[in-house]
Amino acid sequence: MKTAEVHILTQKNEQKWDNFVSRTEGATFFHRIGWKNVVEKTYRHKAYYFFTEDESGEITGVLPLFSIKSLIFGEKMVSLPFAPYGGVCATDDSAASSLVAEAISRSESLGKKYIELRSFNERPYPGFSCMQGYSTFIVDVHQDEKELWQNIGKKNRNMIRKGVKSGLIYGWKEESSALSEFYQVYTENISAMGTPSHSFDFFKAVYNQFPGDIAIAEVTFKNEPVASLLLLCFKERMISGWGGSLPDALAYAPNNFLYWYSLLAARQKGYTFFDFGRSLEGTGNYHFKRHWGAIEHPLKHWYYPGDRDIRPPQEHYEFFAQLWKHVPVSINRRIGPMIRRFVL
Repeated sequence: MKTAEVHILTQKNEQKWDNFVSRTEGATFFHRIGWKNVVEKTYRHKAYYFFTEDESGEITGVLPLFSIKSLIFGEKMVSLPFAPYGGVCATDDSAASSLVAEAISRSESLGKKYIELRSFNERPYPGFSCMQGYSTFIVDVHQDEKELWQNIGKKNRNMIRKGVKSGLIYGWKEESSALSEFYQVYTENISAMGTPSHSFDFFKAVYNQFPGDIAIAEVTFKNEPVASLLLLCFKERMISGWGGSLPDALAYAPNNFLYWYSLLAARQKGYTFFDFGRSLEGTGNYHFKRHWGAIEHPLKHWYYPGDRDIRPPQEHYEFFAQLWKHVPVSINRRIGPMIRRFVL
């Protein structure tokens, strides 16, 4: 197979990169240059964005990578950190193979222990091993609303009715001022789960890098936010990025209420699919998401070299998570981001 010449991205080619991503099947929200800017600005990880071109100068493939240095978790290259998807996006096998070969070469020259590519891609990469265990769940919201209601299942319908009777109110916000209320709910939820929080600056950077493609869905009870989702919109898809609900509000079933009306919002705004986002098999989030009439899409995590001992993340983090659940929310907001920088 003929190899394609690989280039490293410079600022003058950023628009060409985004044009390729916007028109190419298999490219995701996170392949965009904006994600590079978010990660560099917020967490200061070094980016290596590789691309190939044809003879006319048109991009034929991209591979966004970040170099991660951590005393705790080791040194590696990841595509993409803080995102469910990444990896190679190419229009032909030559471009894909050349990009992977360049990633291996660069990783070895930098002394990295391994490469991780997160992808929908079924392609087996030579020398890589594959870990499965993560999935996303995608609902076709283009269907008739009555059909959508029937497909979400009896339990979800009952919980949504419970939310309505409890007086929950759904809201849709696109202004940046909504980030503050979202962040309050997000940090309380993620602290209860035993996970270090992202910084407020991280979410502010996401909002600023993707103008018009970010929205916040919010559920209020007696005028107070009790559940919230930060939604990412790209092509025909609306993606559940980050969010959750207040532990004290679970009796009102705010999560079921939140997701149902977000499905309707996606449909009303002309999107075809609602993507529930990545979940680890066997977790509470996984079981919650799989009962919405959605199609499960297993995600591939490819690792090089392929002889690595690959284990599900909970085996690495479970002990830490149990300890972190006892950390006050105020402390999580202050020091959580310093840890989250390396929890990808």
